[in-house]
Amino acid sequence: WEKLGDKVNTTFWGTSKCITEPDYLRELDYVMDYTPYSMILFNNGLHSLVTPCEEWKNACRKTLAFIRGKQPGVPVSLVLSTPLKDPVKTDQVQTLNRIMLQLAGELKLSTVDLFAPMNVLDREIFWSDVYHFKQEAKEIQAEILIAHILECLGIGVAREKLHQLGTETGPDGSLGSVVNSFKSKRQCI
Repeated sequence: WEKLGDKVNTTFWGTSKCITEPDYLRELDYVMDYTPYSMILFNNGLHSLVTPCEEWKNACRKTLAFIRGKQPGVPVSLVLSTPLKDPVKTDQVQTLNRIMLQLAGELKLSTVDLFAPMNVLDREIFWSDVYHFKQEAKEIQAEILIAHILECLGIGVAREKLHQLGTETGPDGSLGSVVNSFKSKRQCI
């Protein structure tokens, strides 16, 4: 998120919970109340590989309705999950990505494809383990996400500089570096 630099402020919430877990929406509610957002990127695919597809699809639809209800009118983009080093798990990812694309069509949401550009890369060179990428592959993904974010927000290269107010959740799940000045007109994603 540092690469967005002085163009936008970011809040990042990561969890290892699948969207079907009972506490997922309770925790998401806390994050969604943090600040008004200008756009939201959503992905929960890799944490859902063992969840029955229909159950996951229903929970995904419910989660997206929740997000849109908490932040009405804010653009939501669905991020397609990356492939894995394991071909069987990659097939599972493709199934979840097809569901995400179906939901994007139904709900008229944009998507960001991280699957296709990563799937053509050599798994021995770009993966550090079954799930995770080495830095060079992370940079490719970052550039794709940055381009999508800036396009969705209508932000070009020239823009008034912002003081970076990004936050991340810590190991205990709490938001770090919380700054109360988000109430200004800054773009937050």
